[in-house]
Amino acid sequence: MSPNAQKYGLIAIKTALALAFAAAGLAKLTGAEMMVQTFDAVGVGQWFRYLTGLIEVAGAILLWVPGIQFIGAGLLTCTMIGAVLAHLFILGTATMAPALVLGVLSAIVAFAHRNQSPLSAIGRGCCHLKGVCSECRPLHAQRAAELWLKDRSKS
Repeated sequence: MSPNAQKYGLIAIKTALALAFAAAGLAKLTGAEMMVQTFDAVGVGQWFRYLTGLIEVAGAILLWVPGIQFIGAGLLTCTMIGAVLAHLFILGTATMAPALVLGVLSAIVAFAHRNQSPLSAIGRGCCHLKGVCSECRPLHAQRAAELWLKDRSKS
């Protein structure tokens, strides 16, 4: 796939995700009847509807903030994993498809921005370019954080 196709494909996916999660998050925050009923059925309380709505709206915004798109996509992926589990074990699988599709698309965006993860710096620029030896293991976490901050300041 050409770099332009990848670039514009990723923009299209992020746009679709941002619109879907902003709409779903706002529906949760404003107390749409369907959302209230869904969270009643799950049984964790309406506070969790508000929390989920905040995470979805924040994640939709973070998809567009340079240097932290990975965090936004990661939050949305984790939220959709929870939604899929709720469908599998509580709500039924008949309405699970949107959560599954949004989860996969969020994971694709997270993968595309994996270089923004603090873990992506592990193994780069240390004395042992591959793996972590027992002698310098404590230094790897510090070095990874330094490299991650350096990478973020560039973007």
